[in-house]
This record gives sequence, structure tokens and C-alpha cells, in this order.
Amino acid sequence: FLLMGKTNFVKQNFNCGACGSDSCRDMARKVALGVNVPYNCVVMAHDEAKHERARNAEYLSLIRNIGDNLFSTEDASYAAQVEESLRVLSETVGCSAVAIWRRAGGPDSAQCKRVFGWYGDDPSSVSIHGDWPAEWIERLKNEERILINARVDHASLFPNNVQTLFIVPIHLRGEFWGFVDAVSIVDRTFSQEEASLLEAAGILLFSGILERELNGSLVTAKEEALAGTRAKSDFLSRMSHEIRTPMNAIIGMTHMGKQADVLDRKDYCLDKISNASSHLLGVINDILDMSKIEADEFELSAVPSRYEQMLQNVSNVINFRENEKKQNFTVHIDSRIPAMLEGDDQRLTQVLTNLLSNAVKFTPEEGSIRLSAALLGEDGDTCTLRMEVTDTGIGITKEQQKRLFQSFEQAESGTARKFGGTGLGLAISKRIVELMGGNIWIESVPGKGSSFLFTVQAKRVLDTDASTSALHGDMQSIR
Repeated sequence: FLLMGKTNFVKQNFNCGACGSDSCRDMARKVALGVNVPYNCVVMAHDEAKHERARNAEYLSLIRNIGDNLFSTEDASYAAQVEESLRVLSETVGCSAVAIWRRAGGPDSAQCKRVFGWYGDDPSSVSIHGDWPAEWIERLKNEERILINARVDHASLFPNNVQTLFIVPIHLRGEFWGFVDAVSIVDRTFSQEEASLLEAAGILLFSGILERELNGSLVTAKEEALAGTRAKSDFLSRMSHEIRTPMNAIIGMTHMGKQADVLDRKDYCLDKISNASSHLLGVINDILDMSKIEADEFELSAVPSRYEQMLQNVSNVINFRENEKKQNFTVHIDSRIPAMLEGDDQRLTQVLTNLLSNAVKFTPEEGSIRLSAALLGEDGDTCTLRMEVTDTGIGITKEQQKRLFQSFEQAESGTARKFGGTGLGLAISKRIVELMGGNIWIESVPGKGSSFLFTVQAKRVLDTDASTSALHGDMQSIR
């Protein structure tokens, strides 16, 4: 009686006429006494129960196999294994296609993208055309299962042979993650058991996908952390060299200067001490700037300044270095750039000096270096400027370019040994440029040279000084 749902007097004494007994109670009594009763409701109930147990066993086996395959499959065959699981799921519930879709965008977004799907031999015959209707997504967010007659409701979304669409939402930890959709080319319904199977399989598949993503993120984070640790270790090694070398020079030249009796010899020692001190101060300033950037305390100070004079000052700074290597240095300034601009000219000078110093360092003797400045546009009193430092130096490979603007990095480990440097200049320059509302990048061909380009924003201010320097145009061989 329980199997047949006959739990009250009326149902137990009902006569359906199927087995020839006066009532279901009479039929049950005969069965209990061993009287041979032809095919009857009890036999049917037992058959249905047996079929249901077999079906449940099949469902449980499917879920177990999906779980085993998902969490033990190598990355290379992971996608194929998921699609195979969806194929078996589709065959088990008797539909033409099954797919899992993931929410795209924020919590309020109605966009979903297909992650995996199985569509048989002809995907175009059963796959959706276009985006999912927003009202469906809202219903799914509210944990509502949706059964669609594809010929009536949004028929344009589906191929002509699709009859039924069943959508089961997937929520993980109370949050809507996506859904599983089952497509059928016949008009049908889905039982509660089939809906539960689709939901369980969907949760399992989503959990597997999220675990893979989390593991991938953890591996990436670990590799990045190790790379950062190695970079900082290399950086500390370089710093010890960069600090120790000028300190040794200062100590050594101070001792020699004290011992020297000839004035020229003392002057020579003092010059070396001055150069070593300047180098050491530059290293210390880089370290202090980097520490401010790491602590997010790096700030700019905007003041009015004469743009061309700033470029002239930068040119004067590297004048001696490029003269030593007999390099050809040219400057070109766009005549449209305002004479007076408001910005942090000291930090901009720092960026240009760093880029030009690198150009001089990595460009061979009698090579060429070019500094150019152009006005890209104006928005009210805000000017967008682009500056470019181009050289005919050793160039940088694509792989090396990826590391250039990272903290504590140089193009390659041998660079510091051969050319010196802390590896902080470009990282600091990148932060300065970003604070000025711009960005910095590189274009380079190994063996032919490099171009460092960056944009910044500065405000146009009134030029109260009638006298302006005539630097516009090309300035050949500034020395």
C-alpha cells in the first residue's frame, strides 16, 4: 500500500477492475494468502520500485564516475573528460544536448557564457542562437527551474528541430554561479529525479572547474612569489655591490688623498670621491623611492615650470656621458607644446634622465640617441604629451621586455655585471608616469636599438615671462 500510495481507507478499498478483485484491500489479502492473482497493482508497484532502484543506481554511478574523472584527470585531457561526462549525462536523461553555463560579469549581470557542452554530431542543430533572455536569468537566480517549449517561447533562439529546453540553476555557497541546460528534439517533460541529477552533475562540474582554477591560481601565485623572492635576492646582491663599490672607492681615495703630497694628486682623489658619492647618492635615492612605491606613499608635487628649460637641463645632465662615447644626441620638440606647464618637473626629469642614461649606457660608441617630445592633444587646459627616447643600442628581446618595468628586475642577470645599475630605474619611472596620468612602453629590435615611449598629462599655465627659449625644432648634437 505504501509503494502504491494507498494510505487511507478510500484508496485501499477502491476497485479499479484491473485484477478482478473487489478492491485493492481484497487483492492484497489474496496476495498475502498466496492466491495466484494475475498481473496487478502490487506487481506493478514492485516493478516500478525495482526500475527506480536500478535508475537511482545508474544516476549514482554516473555522479561517482564524473567526480572520479574530474578530480583525477590531467590538465591535458580535462576538457575532453568534461565533455565525455556531459555526453553520458545527456544519454542518461534522454536528451539531445547538455551544456554548463557560467555567469559572466558582476552579480547583477544577465550575461552567461558556455563553459563546456556536448551537442552530439551536429552542434548547430541544437545549440542556442544569441544571448539568454534576461528574465530567464532572473528566474534562475531565484533558484527556479525553467521548462521551455522552444517552439513557442523565444523560438528565434533555437534551431527548428529543438522542441524542449530544461534549465536547472546552480548555486554554490548561496551564490548563483550558472546553470545546466538540457535540450531535446522531442516534446517532453523532465522528472524530479532527472532534474536532481542535472543539478547534482552541474554542482560537481562547477566544483571541479573552480578547483582547477583555484589550483591554477595557487600555482601561478607560488611561481610569482618564488620569482619575486629570486628577484629580490638578486636585487639585494646587486645592491650590496652597487653600495660597496662606491664606498670602497670613497674610502680608498680618501686614504690616498691624505697620503698625497702633490696637489694634482689630491684633486684627482677628490674628483673620484665626488663621482663615487654621486653614484652612491643615486643608489640610495632609488632605494628610497622604491620603498615609497612599495608602501604606496609615492607622491608628486605639481608646480609651474618651463618645459623647454627642463629638457635643456636633462640634456646637460647626460652631456658629459655621451661626449665620452662620441655619441650623436639630437632633440626634437613639438612647437605646439606650451612654454609653461604645471606638473612635477623634478620627477619628469628623473624619468627622462633614467631613460637617457640607459640609452647612453647600452649604445656603443658613435651611436645615435634621440629625444623627442610631441603634443598629442588638449582637453581644456590639460595637455597630453608623448616623449620618446630612441637609441641604436643592443636592443631587447620580447621575453626580456616583459620583465623590464617590474621592481627589482633587469633585462637579464648579466646586465648588472656588465653595465651596472640597480634595476629600479624603470620600475620607478613607470610609477611616476602612471601618477602623471600616462603609461610607458618599449619598442625594440635586438641588435638594432630600442625606443622607450611614455605619455603624461600636464596643465597649461600662463607664461608671464615674455622671453622664451628658442629650442623648438631640431637641436643637433647638444653638448
